[in-house]
Amino acid sequence: MNTYIVIVNYNGSTDLIECLESVYRLSEPNVEVIVCDNGSTDASVDNIKKWAQGELMATPESDDDTISKCVSPPIPKPIQFVQYDCGDTEQVTKLNRDSAAKMTLITLSPNIGYPGAANVGMKYALARGDFEYLWLLNPDTVVDRSALTNLLNEARSNPLIGMCGSTVVHYYDPAIIQIAGGGTYNKWLGSIRGLKRGAPLHESIDKHQMLKAMDFTYGASMLVSKRFLEQIGLMRKEYFMYFEELEWICRARGQLVLGYAPDSIVYHKEGRTIGTNAGKKRSLTADYFSVRNRLRFTFEYYPYALVTLYLALCAAVVRRLFRRQPDRAAMIVKMLLGGPREWRRLPQRP
Repeated sequence: MNTYIVIVNYNGSTDLIECLESVYRLSEPNVEVIVCDNGSTDASVDNIKKWAQGELMATPESDDDTISKCVSPPIPKPIQFVQYDCGDTEQVTKLNRDSAAKMTLITLSPNIGYPGAANVGMKYALARGDFEYLWLLNPDTVVDRSALTNLLNEARSNPLIGMCGSTVVHYYDPAIIQIAGGGTYNKWLGSIRGLKRGAPLHESIDKHQMLKAMDFTYGASMLVSKRFLEQIGLMRKEYFMYFEELEWICRARGQLVLGYAPDSIVYHKEGRTIGTNAGKKRSLTADYFSVRNRLRFTFEYYPYALVTLYLALCAAVVRRLFRRQPDRAAMIVKMLLGGPREWRRLPQRP
């Protein structure tokens, strides 16, 4: 059986090519990569093809030995691939896979958001049907050679595991954990907290304690079972970005459980494409969808917590004003006053 690796790219071919260099070094056999280019407006598609043909080299940003051994020397090229231009996301189930291809490149236009693009890759895999697990991986990651094997071993240890997370560490400081498997969700404030964030990688991790605390699996590295996809369905594309994984997991409550493979190591640059860093560095697009989907998710799953979330967002308005970001403060006020009709309308960039 294959294991499919689904990677969504948006204007990030430099990071993606480094990621692919590490993915094709995985110790796990029978792996096929599905890259969904989500309406990139740069040279991403051409660069991906040039890399596969051996005409473009990966350019790692780190000279740390831990990272270097995952991406160099370059793997042998060319890598056989097949490309599909898929304007209609439903037609992906009718695409014919080239059995000799090790990479499938699906180009989408326009940008349909992360869950929409990831769903295209997952639909493609489901149409093939020849897999047990599928790995959703961010393009701004580099993976350890045994990362997938350790995920699969953990997932196979319990048939009820529908999603399994990795130990995600900082690419620029690989001795520090970014998130161990996933995190917790505070429904009263609509906020998340990564488990073991900032802890040394060498520090011992109690897997059972992590699983007990874990409300969600971190989407940068998330193994999903075929059973989960068939039983729970795909992600909801109307979330566009943020909270889509948490909503997905909430639908599976009482049916399937989360897993965590501590020895599955993934190095993550975090927020390179959409600007997810906190404070002034957070992009306007990231700010918009973060607030919008906090409200939407709370309305759908914890409506009784809207009062406290409103108070928290009022405080966020004040913070934006102190940061001299009146446009962002106004954006939040508009969503608060607009109510569910404003949160649930079709996603659009601010």
